[in-house]
Amino acid sequence: MFHFFRLKAFIFFLLCCLAALNAENKQVVTEMLLTTNDSLFKYNYIYNDNAQIVVETKLIKTASGFENQTQKEWTYQTDLPASQVERKWENASWQNASSLEYSLIDSKLVETYSVFSNNIKIPKSKTETEYLNAKKHKVSIFTYNNGWVSGLSTQYFYGSSMLDSTIVIQYNQTPEAFKTCYAYNLDSTCNSVMVQKRNTQGKWINYSKSAWYYKSKKISSLRNYNWNTTSLRWVNASKLEYAYNESLQPVEEIYWWWKGSFWEQTLRYAYEYNSGNQQSKKLVSIPLYRDWRNTNSVNYIQSVDSRNMTIESVYGFWGGKTGDKLMTHISFPFNDEIVIQQAQTIQLTYAPFIETSSPASAENVSTVKVYPNPSHGVFYISNFDSATCSWTLSSLTGSVLKNSTRHFVSSTVDINDLPNGVYLLKIQSDNFTHSQKIVKY
Repeated sequence: MFHFFRLKAFIFFLLCCLAALNAENKQVVTEMLLTTNDSLFKYNYIYNDNAQIVVETKLIKTASGFENQTQKEWTYQTDLPASQVERKWENASWQNASSLEYSLIDSKLVETYSVFSNNIKIPKSKTETEYLNAKKHKVSIFTYNNGWVSGLSTQYFYGSSMLDSTIVIQYNQTPEAFKTCYAYNLDSTCNSVMVQKRNTQGKWINYSKSAWYYKSKKISSLRNYNWNTTSLRWVNASKLEYAYNESLQPVEEIYWWWKGSFWEQTLRYAYEYNSGNQQSKKLVSIPLYRDWRNTNSVNYIQSVDSRNMTIESVYGFWGGKTGDKLMTHISFPFNDEIVIQQAQTIQLTYAPFIETSSPASAENVSTVKVYPNPSHGVFYISNFDSATCSWTLSSLTGSVLKNSTRHFVSSTVDINDLPNGVYLLKIQSDNFTHSQKIVKY
């Protein structure tokens, strides 16, 4: 579902650490309903003991109910992301579609993306991130074509503790190079960013520039410039202006374009908040007849007694039919992040985070745990070694209903297609056998 779940591993590592520290006394999203123009999707989430998502299952509403569509599964190693596998529901079973695998070699973090064809994993791209003195030093992106071929590289340069510049090289038929230089204010806030492009003679030529302006330590405006190669000077391109309330929350963003000799307003975002200082509405307006005319709004409806939330995008008076649902990009809080998803309506269901596994007892030397139990249809097996483990699902009368295969072995047991009831799950490895009753409701 979310592209925000494919963050680069270093950023993901920081989020993992924060998640581990805040795993207690928190609530997490367990279900999300998302409506588009003609479809209703349901997303279910399962978490590990550090409140990190380990399984996301996407279902689509049909005439007969919700049916599986895609699934993502994450594995971790000492809080670092180790892999992500995406599967598609085909022929009444999950078929591996793609994977992301992470490895840490000395100070280099390697992320490899592969796709599956006829059960065979085929590498497609690779990102290598090198660190020097705990700072990002170089990022190299490769594509696979009978071997790894350089596609793009970014090198980072620092002055004292701040990022001074970066150089990006795109390895096309004719390689292109861009240099970005950063300038800072005395309080370490960013003052400006200038981009230069290297010409055929190897000289850096100005390309574009952005400058930030502050008021009360908040950004008051951002101006963007382009380099005019004829007049050899910076010319206006666009600007953004920001306004805040007494709580320093944003209440307005206005976008302007430079029309050659004057500024023209093009778009306005306005934000409203409820009595609890939570965002309740985002209004989008365009300039018409010398005034701002609301074209559409995103409404955030917060539950009174929980973190549950409904978000809806609707037309304004100057859009379509006022109040009708509108397909647009919606930003919303998901656990402790702000993410963006294209939809008409989004419903988030939160639940208290509960640690799902526990130390092994004397009677059971296996550290394998199965949760959540009961479940609506998807169960997660913790500490599942796909290289040595397998599982079998049976009815209480002994009839085998499902089992893992070596091609598609995973840590999830999906019984969305089975009736509600009690089943027996048997997990087998070289060292132990674990049997457990699981309940679908």
